Amino acid sequence: MQKSMETENKGTEDNVAAGRGAVRMAGRIFQVLLLFFLPGLLVAGGSYYYGIPGQEAIRNMVMLQAGTLNLVFAWFYCEMNGSLDYDNASHPGRFALFFSAGTGLCCLLPYFPHQAWPLLPLAVALSLTGNLFLGLFAYGILTMSAVFLAGSSVTVFFLYFVCGGVAALLFMRPEISRSTGIPMLTALLYFFAAQAVSAVLFDGGPLAAETLVLPGINLFVTALLLFFVLPFMIVIYYSVVDNPISKQFVFMDNFVSVFQNAAFQQAAKNTLTFSFVAVPLAVVLSLFLAMLLESKMPF
Repeated sequence: MQKSMETENKGTEDNVAAGRGAVRMAGRIFQVLLLFFLPGLLVAGGSYYYGIPGQEAIRNMVMLQAGTLNLVFAWFYCEMNGSLDYDNASHPGRFALFFSAGTGLCCLLPYFPHQAWPLLPLAVALSLTGNLFLGLFAYGILTMSAVFLAGSSVTVFFLYFVCGGVAALLFMRPEISRSTGIPMLTALLYFFAAQAVSAVLFDGGPLAAETLVLPGINLFVTALLLFFVLPFMIVIYYSVVDNPISKQFVFMDNFVSVFQNAAFQQAAKNTLTFSFVAVPLAVVLSLFLAMLLESKMPF
């Protein structure tokens, strides 16, 4: 009987291990799709949409696919030798999602002047979800794709790559410092200064207020992405893991626990009661007083 139970337990453990292996393999396939095939399809569609000539489109595709193929190899190599930062080895999908989303963004950038491209947050996000080398590697591929699709010069690529490298370097190991405010401000000021110098030296414009409009808009958008959007995405990530230490993926379990919490239910009930009672009363009372003041009253 005991031997039979041991055999059954061993079979169960083998099934669990096989299931985990299948899930891991599916994750690998999904990661390769996001890092290699999807960016190629997006850039091919962008080349066709913007009417890029055939030889240039083929050149763009060959260089992109060569870069993404090396990026996939570099990721697995860094994963094997343990050089990925934080817990990124356990969550490769984050890096792949940022890279695919960045490719989609780069396909939209030709609609805008190159002075207004908000690319710096991509360098930071890719570096934080992989490591500094992978982040700059992937960021260089994305910047190259944007430059090719927009028909811009190598000067634009150099400007964004250098500024992105500075931003990623400033955000390297942010847990060492108490705040990321100084790295953010330093990266933004460096980027704005580089944009202004580029507008004067390479675009041939004078150093005037009009020259700094697009760099100023880009500075605002980049700051918005770094200060609000990126932290919001980090909050979303922590909402689907069990705790900041083990970081086991639990999907919607945290939300279910919150909705089942008695204190939350009471707070939600009080908020809804206040909203459905106080707000209509305030509107009705305000309307009544306005009508009373507008009416021709003898007193």
